[in-house]
Amino acid sequence: MKKRVAVLSLLLSLAGCDALPRDPGGTLDRVRQSHTIRVGLADDAMPQQARALLAALAQQEGARIELRRGSLEPLIVDLDADRLDLVIAEVAKRTPWKKLVAPGPTLLVHGEGSERTEWRALMKNGENRWIMQVEQTSRAVAPEAS
Repeated sequence: MKKRVAVLSLLLSLAGCDALPRDPGGTLDRVRQSHTIRVGLADDAMPQQARALLAALAQQEGARIELRRGSLEPLIVDLDADRLDLVIAEVAKRTPWKKLVAPGPTLLVHGEGSERTEWRALMKNGENRWIMQVEQTSRAVAPEAS
């Protein structure tokens, strides 16, 4: 009897795991429904690797890129408030933003040591399906950058 209860409990708990990983804010679902990826760019220039990432994501999701330029801090605020899906930025290796966002793999490196900066895609923490999508695509377009 205990074995049956354990099996039933396991089956019931697995039934709740239909779409793992999850996006509590629904970022990937929103991108797929709206066919738009809202991107903040924290610099006037964008490296080729970042362009390749955005082009690949747009193709994968059948979406267009809606680009907004601005300073990093307001873009992070908009990312956290679900007004952006992604921020592309050049950040220091030890940036304080890493605690507030999920940084994707390095797309491009400038400098060395304490002068090192890295171009990365930044996503809202917890949007795990979207984060996985962006990470996989980042590694495909810039595999040697990390």
